[in-house]
Amino acid sequence: MAFRLRTWMLLAAAIILIPMVAILVQGYRYVEQSERNRVEAVLRAKSVELRANIERRLAIAVQALEVLALSDEAQKQNWFGLHALAKSMAEDNPAFQAVSLVDAQNRLVFVSSTAFGPPGFNTSFVDLVNKVLTTGKANVSGPFKVPLSDHYLIAVSVPVKHESQIKFVLRMILRVVTLHELLSAEHFPKDWVATLVDSKGTVISRSNNVEAFIGKSAPQALLSAIATQDGHQYLYRGRTADGTPTTAFLQPVFDRDWWLNVAVPETVLEALFRPLMLKTGALILMLILLSVAVNLGITQFLYLQTNALEQVVAAGKKLLDLPRPLRVTELAEVDRRFRAVSASEQTAQSALVTVTLENEEISNLYNFAPCGYHSLDAKGMVVHINQTELNWLGRQRDEVLGKSFTELITAASREAFKANYPRFLADGHIENLEYDMVRADGSVFPVAINAVLVRDASGQPIMSRSTMIDITERKEFERRLQALSNTDPLTGLANRRHFYELLNAELERSKRHGATFSLAMLDIDHFKRINDRFGHAMGDQVLKTLAEACRTELRQLDVMARFGGEEFVIFMPHTQLDPAVAVCERLREALQALSIDADKGQALRFTVSIGVAEQVLGETDIDAILMRADGALYEAKRLGRNQVRMG
Repeated sequence: MAFRLRTWMLLAAAIILIPMVAILVQGYRYVEQSERNRVEAVLRAKSVELRANIERRLAIAVQALEVLALSDEAQKQNWFGLHALAKSMAEDNPAFQAVSLVDAQNRLVFVSSTAFGPPGFNTSFVDLVNKVLTTGKANVSGPFKVPLSDHYLIAVSVPVKHESQIKFVLRMILRVVTLHELLSAEHFPKDWVATLVDSKGTVISRSNNVEAFIGKSAPQALLSAIATQDGHQYLYRGRTADGTPTTAFLQPVFDRDWWLNVAVPETVLEALFRPLMLKTGALILMLILLSVAVNLGITQFLYLQTNALEQVVAAGKKLLDLPRPLRVTELAEVDRRFRAVSASEQTAQSALVTVTLENEEISNLYNFAPCGYHSLDAKGMVVHINQTELNWLGRQRDEVLGKSFTELITAASREAFKANYPRFLADGHIENLEYDMVRADGSVFPVAINAVLVRDASGQPIMSRSTMIDITERKEFERRLQALSNTDPLTGLANRRHFYELLNAELERSKRHGATFSLAMLDIDHFKRINDRFGHAMGDQVLKTLAEACRTELRQLDVMARFGGEEFVIFMPHTQLDPAVAVCERLREALQALSIDADKGQALRFTVSIGVAEQVLGETDIDAILMRADGALYEAKRLGRNQVRMG
């Protein structure tokens, strides 16, 4: 009887344990899938952020090329001037290797890194040049090398439109190494692999071991994924070049000219789940052993109770004399309640795990987004802020929460905030509002803010939800564009357009205050002979030397501009004719005394002729004054050059 009872109890224990084990295994699988979903979400977020950084880097090159394409030199097809402008732009930006100009026959007109004229090599990626000529859209090439560089390069191409036709293409040559820092392994968790390939599947850059892969074909799994997609993001299972299984996220870059692939090895995901699997197995084993032990104990107890009952019955005693045994109905009720509590606890635990993982995922996406997020209450106090914005500010969370937002911006921005925040509380939204933020070290950086207002059921403001973007790069680019548009690229002097702007402003002042001014036209004597004898490079050096000497000799209030070629104009405010002539005479003597070292130890000297004219009080025609100065200049040349004449 004892044997049969033990057998039934063990079977009962097994029946109870099987669903429990199944629940534990299912719970493990659920947690595994949730963790995989979390990793995939982080993979998507980091991939999207990396893609944005790469396209931002390429956009700078495209914008710079478009500025060149719209310049006067490009529109007038002054390729020599465009070469000088392109060379200056490439020298000012370390990321730019060179700028080239290609015609409709795929011939190189010039490369800014060499002297003006066709270089001794052909253009690369002819198909991309033809694509720009056909579609009029910018594109970017894969990696290549040229005779002038040992580094892998890429080319960003934009059309040069002239009278609504595209006959030339401007190409910015960039070093691939400028992309390596964006894909460096330090931006990713350990063992993650980011790969950037062109539309043909050639590797451009990689987050690790880039030297072994650059310029080579991507793994077959990545090539198949690119062929499968039609310009969309794609999460897929594949293998790396060394055969490692991965989960990867693929997305197009720069209108599918490139593809960005970020892969997480499956071994990384397995390492996350292995400890949980071991713990689950240990828990199941403990439950089995505990169940066997408990059932054996209960069986022994019931066996003893049964023996005692048999002895009492055999002795003819009353059942009331028996110690009270556990009754089956009581055991059934206890078992039922235990099962109910266990199931409820399991359900609650599963729900808690789900909520915890979702909260962690949302928190990570909020805190480590590529832009800043913060929330202000109706008084402008900070109630929420993400880690990205804290990193920009160089501050800890407890330094910012509960403080007024005005403590984080400059004095000028404070006035703008005080004017705009009440309007925001009334309207409920605001877009592209620019402020200057102050870091903990006192440095300042510009941002653009978009925000919406959260209200309660009665319509009262609760808090803002604000998105903040760092626009430092954009502001710097605008400043450089402004400088390029106002400055002659060779001499660094004001250009003709900017000079006219300054002169028009001075005319307005002279109307109000009755002041007068003088203008001088300056021309280098026999400049063509200098170019013919010493070459255009030395001619450029003469122009730059003249500009530097004029900066030294002219007064601080005088403004000098290059009108074109070897012709310059000098604006002397609040200066009548005789003092202006004295200034120009002193400048002429200083230039005559200069000596420039030419080839083979030759000394190059040059002289200038200058014509000076004074504004007649009340005169507003700038061209008339310039014409008088120009006439005096030609009079100086006619009388033998190297002299100053009045007009």
